[in-house]
Amino acid sequence: HIVVWERSGSFLMNSVAGIEMRQESGKVSNLAACAYMVLKAHHFSVSAEKLSAKNRSIYEMLQQYMEEPVNLNGTTLEQALYFVSSGKYVIGMTGKSTAVVISGYDTKNVTYYNPQNGKQETVSRTQMESVFQSAGNRFVSYLK
Repeated sequence: HIVVWERSGSFLMNSVAGIEMRQESGKVSNLAACAYMVLKAHHFSVSAEKLSAKNRSIYEMLQQYMEEPVNLNGTTLEQALYFVSSGKYVIGMTGKSTAVVISGYDTKNVTYYNPQNGKQETVSRTQMESVFQSAGNRFVSYLK
């Protein structure tokens, strides 16, 4: 495992644009929908159905295509948002097999793509901190 951390500040707000929303369905798992959105945003030609069929973790799905996915398990939401501050999506686990793709934040709110309902949502940071903590503060992002 490589641990990468740099001492730096985050912007008070930032958002990452250019994602194609993918909703979970009978053939597409929630986790595969999240991985699909991040991979498609980086111009990887992937099939959400094929990602689902292999039944792997989000980290493993990203690792198949990206050079440097980063396992951020155990970090706080605040620490994970550093990656969003630097223009990268973060996938945050909201349950045992559910996640969202965090795409933006400001001092009070977090914005994410929710594959459960196919919508972009904005909720308070304190509410999302609670959701992510309940799910074990499990996040995945990438370096490049």
